[in-house]
Amino acid sequence: MKVLLVRPPSFKMPTMIPNLGLGYLASMLRKDNHTVQILDCAKERMDHEGYRVYIEREKPGVVGVQVFTCDFSSSKKCLDIAKEVNADITTVVGGPHPSGDPEGTIRSFHNADFAFRGEAEIGLPKLLKHIISHGEPCLGSIEGLVCREGDSVKMNGEGRIAKLDDIPFPDWDLIDPRTYPVAPH
Repeated sequence: MKVLLVRPPSFKMPTMIPNLGLGYLASMLRKDNHTVQILDCAKERMDHEGYRVYIEREKPGVVGVQVFTCDFSSSKKCLDIAKEVNADITTVVGGPHPSGDPEGTIRSFHNADFAFRGEAEIGLPKLLKHIISHGEPCLGSIEGLVCREGDSVKMNGEGRIAKLDDIPFPDWDLIDPRTYPVAPH
């Protein structure tokens, strides 16, 4: 499956460094033979219209958006754009905001099909396996998964990585530090 992991357009974070969270997710997804791209809109100085063009050109099957509270509106707009481009794109949110407010996030992000709280390195690959096999996507066995069930929200136990050595290193080719501006510190 073609997966796009996104840091949304943002000009609020003063320091720009390679996104290790998305790098780790990419390494886990690649382990399962998914095609993964990371789009750091902030680093690329890409606005939402540029993001739209990127989605139209690349045609991902899954778009995962990292949500920081300071980028809440921008993240929400990224999901809206993804669904406008292709209503069949599976949209997932994760990161600090959904981890802190999982129910509020899934209720606020109408175009998010799923959310993850905590670490998604174990749960996201499981979710994609269920989607590919056309299985019931909201299963209690998927760590950290948050989804809607009618008018209610289902939250599985938070995803935690039991043994860090089981997680491969981030895919540096997708977050090459040489392509980022020099950090002031």
